[in-house]
Amino acid sequence: NAISPMGSPLLLFSMLLSASVLLVLQGLRLRRAYILFVSLAALLLTVLTLWSYTHNLSISLERVMEISAAVPALIWLVYALRMSDECPTFSELMALLRTLAKQIPQLLTVTAVMNLLTAALPVYLARVLVPYDLGLYRVATSVIQSATSVFPVSTAAVIARFTQHPEGKRLYQRLRAFSTLYFAAIAASLIVLAFIIPTLAPYFALVACVPIYYRAVLDERHFIAANRTWWLMAINITVVLLGLGTLFLIHTLENAILFYSCIIVAYTAFMQLLRRNLWSQLPSLFVILACPFAVL
Repeated sequence: NAISPMGSPLLLFSMLLSASVLLVLQGLRLRRAYILFVSLAALLLTVLTLWSYTHNLSISLERVMEISAAVPALIWLVYALRMSDECPTFSELMALLRTLAKQIPQLLTVTAVMNLLTAALPVYLARVLVPYDLGLYRVATSVIQSATSVFPVSTAAVIARFTQHPEGKRLYQRLRAFSTLYFAAIAASLIVLAFIIPTLAPYFALVACVPIYYRAVLDERHFIAANRTWWLMAINITVVLLGLGTLFLIHTLENAILFYSCIIVAYTAFMQLLRRNLWSQLPSLFVILACPFAVL
């Protein structure tokens, strides 16, 4: 924040604290507390926003978001600490921190491409795009990222089981083929909807990438489950370096959309190239490389 101002540090702290407490509640399987946490946060946000609106904006939106994130987080942090069986000793905590410090480079590297697209790129675009175009970009990327959540299978758990199954390779190919058709149908439906309601077209600028995006998610999880983490790290570093080297070419919303699709295509294509039986994967590779043209 001292090098490049990021807005309100207190708001950032409140949001990080809120996300951390939610993870703690999930880890402790406190489902009722999780629901109450989210409900209280939504209630505070609604009430404070209405109060501010009816009292001539007496409370700023920034303050409303800080309160609605921090208050539930502090309450349920105390609750989670009381519900946990025991707190770690100092030596256990230090051992955990040392283990985490060793894992952080790997954890950051295997997700570097997604971090570039979801975190680093919006920060850069905030400096080169007008607010309206930046908002359109965030909505377009949110559509493609949220669309992947409608797949009816928990792929992370399924793929982990596939690696232990004698028919795992064949089952994974079936899962990949089914997911590609599934998301292709979703993308086609959204494109038809954009033709029917033209005002939605700018928000669906990236829907042609939905099948390729989920193919990248599947392949990424398969690399991790198959203990090919070093290959995945190398792919992420290569694609991120390519992305950073061409970042300065982005000046308009169209450039940003094309850049996003090209990064997804490069990421998926590199993982495809490193799969066994490369010749049988060539038709899929041509389809993947055609994705940016579909976006255009």
